[in-house]
Amino acid sequence: MKPEILSEQEAAEMLNVSAGTLYRWRRDGKVKHYRQMGRLIRYTPEDIENNLADFAAEDPKPVTSQSVTKARFG
Repeated sequence: MKPEILSEQEAAEMLNVSAGTLYRWRRDGKVKHYRQMGRLIRYTPEDIENNLADFAAEDPKPVTSQSVTKARFG
């Protein structure tokens, strides 16, 4: 059985981002898991899962606007 291969657009939809954002992430080295077939970039569902796991490990909890306000204005 052949593994499922996703286009850039399909992978972007799975990540809930635009294809342009996915391109920038790949260009900037944020997306590490993908397959290049000539000029085509393809992903597997496992690639997407690995990228999501990497993002979760790298991203600290976001700062809320309330804590920023208190930090700036006491």
